[in-house]
Amino acid sequence: MSDETTGKVPFREAMGLLRKTTPFLFANVVVYGGFFLATVLWMALWGALAVFFAERVELLAIICFIIAVAVPGGLLVLGKRYVLYLVQGAHIAVATKLLLEGELPQGKGQVEYGREVVKDNFRDVSILFAVDRIVDRVVRAFVRSFVRIVDILPLGGAVSQIARIVGQVVRRAASYIDNAILSYAIALNEDNVWRSARHGLILYAQVYKPVLATAAKVWVLGRVFFVVALVAVGVPLFFGAAVFFDAFVVQLIALVATFLLAHLLVRAFFEPFAMIYTLATYHRAIEGVEINATWDRRLQDTSKAFRDLVGRAREHDDTTDPVDADASEGTGAEGSAGDTGRASRGGAASRQAGVGGGLGGLLGQAASAAGDALGQRNGGNGPAPAGPTGEAAPTGDTGEAAPAGDTGSAGDAPVADEDARGGTS
Repeated sequence: MSDETTGKVPFREAMGLLRKTTPFLFANVVVYGGFFLATVLWMALWGALAVFFAERVELLAIICFIIAVAVPGGLLVLGKRYVLYLVQGAHIAVATKLLLEGELPQGKGQVEYGREVVKDNFRDVSILFAVDRIVDRVVRAFVRSFVRIVDILPLGGAVSQIARIVGQVVRRAASYIDNAILSYAIALNEDNVWRSARHGLILYAQVYKPVLATAAKVWVLGRVFFVVALVAVGVPLFFGAAVFFDAFVVQLIALVATFLLAHLLVRAFFEPFAMIYTLATYHRAIEGVEINATWDRRLQDTSKAFRDLVGRAREHDDTTDPVDADASEGTGAEGSAGDTGRASRGGAASRQAGVGGGLGGLLGQAASAAGDALGQRNGGNGPAPAGPTGEAAPTGDTGEAAPAGDTGSAGDAPVADEDARGGTS
């Protein structure tokens, strides 16, 4: 199946799943619509106070305006935690069930069933939120490693600038990928959700290319949707306030309300599509791919958050994780360029994630060819050494992309812990 076809299949599935899960779109309208109406009333109250004090006590007018704007913003950030549990998490559960099994249990509404699945898997909102935060940090650490590989490519100035812009888009798009990992954990339906998230992240690292590409596409589409929504609601709202109200504070609040409404429209209507499209791409990408213990070690070397996730998974129960068993059995044997068994088992993952390994191999071949040419100019005394070790750069485990700092990344020195270096961003 071609890359074009594999890209179209998750898109069609995402559109179909979005139509099948319309009750969640209505739930989003209720949640975000209610929040917007409450925010409008709040801002109207404090905006009126700001107008009242504007000509009397200017400091009080400024304080009222700050309260009018800041409180709804803080509540929106805080409410995201509970919306994730009550609506988004349930939507992920239902979409996953429909994607993998094609149907839902009879006799229950979608929202009710989705919330039951989330509660059965994560027990409490705090656990779901903790898993989501850790997964997000690990994904961002992995993406930062990928972007550094792009940055060290020998590109021209203009192309390098494009690569940096693409890198910024990719970093921001990583926020969609944690939903796919949560979907994988829900699909496994195991008691140890920490272990499920660990396995889901390892698989993502093995097949990241199509998943990350989808996340980047929906991020760009999301910005376009936001601009369209901003124009659609901004013209009547902001300009209406400018025409009928002379007070600058009222016009400023109308401007803030315009941006807020456009943002909520993105949350209510576009985010569900972005979430489903990303998780559908992820599930199709990992089909037939076995978990590679080498990537578990690489993620542990790259991300403190991933080490924390592994620790919580081990604390949850005393059973041995198959990944740990594979790692202990394969120490010293995995990661070599000649591991053909790993290459055949990785299948599509190794082909899709071969950027770093291919780069190392090409640099190694170039060094070897340069050495041969130098040896011929020196009188045919044989090829000159390729480097300090006399060996070509390692290819990063049979063509799989190695994160920056791994010895498969074109000979780079090990990089310090990503979470400590880059934060959670």
